[in-house]
Amino acid sequence: MDCEACLRNKINYDGKWIVHSFIKHHSHEVFLAYEHYFPCRRRIDKAQKNCIETLQHVGVKTTKIYVTTAKQHG
Repeated sequence: MDCEACLRNKINYDGKWIVHSFIKHHSHEVFLAYEHYFPCRRRIDKAQKNCIETLQHVGVKTTKIYVTTAKQHG
C-alpha cells in the first residue's frame, strides 16, 4: 500500500520510551477492526501507569507488560 504512516520510538538516557518520530498520513482507509490502536482509545489512569512503571523498574519486558495490561483492562 506504500502507506507513509509511521511511529518510531527510542529509549532515552534514563531508560524510558519516547516517541522519536510520527507521521500521521495514511494512503488508505483506517479499518474499525483496528480501532483499539487509535490514540483516543489508548488512555491509562494513574493506577495503571504506576503498575507499568513498577513492572519496568523490576525488568519486565515491554511486550509482556503490554499483554498483561491488555488482559487486565481489555
